[in-house]
Amino acid sequence: MSEANTSNVLPFKKPDTATLKDKQNETHKTEKKEDAITVHKKSRVTGFAVATLFFALMLVRTFIYSFMLWLRGPIKFLLWITAATMWLAVPMIFFGMQDDPEKTKLLLFSLGIGIGGTMVRKGYDYALELLCPR
Repeated sequence: MSEANTSNVLPFKKPDTATLKDKQNETHKTEKKEDAITVHKKSRVTGFAVATLFFALMLVRTFIYSFMLWLRGPIKFLLWITAATMWLAVPMIFFGMQDDPEKTKLLLFSLGIGIGGTMVRKGYDYALELLCPR
């Protein structure tokens, strides 16, 4: 005699595992192919955009370098004149002005302009060296 199922659990049929795995593999393979094609297209577009941006930045850098190189002579000459006259003024102020209350201010000003002009002159060459398209 067969006994009636009195539990509250519903019986489920187990699906055929072989066909289920085949279906999952097929859908997974097509998704992988579509993803690979999409990723390849996106990477080509991204690579092209990066290359174009790099080229544009190099072009701008070359123009800036050329302009700064063209101005190098006059700028360095003006900075040299400014720094050299201030360096020459320091001993004249120190030894020439005996009891002047403005002596300290003039010395600091002359030293500041002399050191600043020398630093800007060297910094300009350093900036050109960094911008140099090699």
